[in-house]
Amino acid sequence: MTIKKINYTDKFYNSFVALDLETTGLNPESDKIIEIAAIKYINFNISDTLHTLINPKIEIPNYITSINGISNDMVKSKPTIEQVFPKLIKFIEDLPIVAHNAGFDGKFIKYSSFYLYNEDIINNIFIDTVKIAKKLYPELPNHKLETIKNFYGLNLKSHRAYDDTLVAANIYIDYCKKQRGIVCP
Repeated sequence: MTIKKINYTDKFYNSFVALDLETTGLNPESDKIIEIAAIKYINFNISDTLHTLINPKIEIPNYITSINGISNDMVKSKPTIEQVFPKLIKFIEDLPIVAHNAGFDGKFIKYSSFYLYNEDIINNIFIDTVKIAKKLYPELPNHKLETIKNFYGLNLKSHRAYDDTLVAANIYIDYCKKQRGIVCP
């Protein structure tokens, strides 16, 4: 098995895809994706979204359900990763991927790629908003998405892919605008 190293960057991009996953656990070799959210931004504006629960074809552990609220009943009639992943690849194109703790999400999509195509076809650049948040907000007690969501005053659910994707995108957009001297809304 050859999974390519995740390529990170600190460059600024006006167009990118913010991504978040919910999974059955922490190990991309044995655990499965149960929710994918991807939001495409063109010139810092949302241009398209892709969001779905996924049937992992394995049981979701109770402790995972207690974290993100996603139950076995919720995913049993949803599409599988085999159905969703090609749509995700087409959606992402060659745009940079912005994610909070990008290594986690990156490994899961790279392993999914290998599982489905027998090769790692993910060549996108990744931007990790954990590193960015630490630079932007050193005064915060931690740099978890929930802490930053509350700092921004966003009324969003934590540990659900779509809402977490919005928070990660906000961090990145705030960073880009502040670094370029653009007044943030």
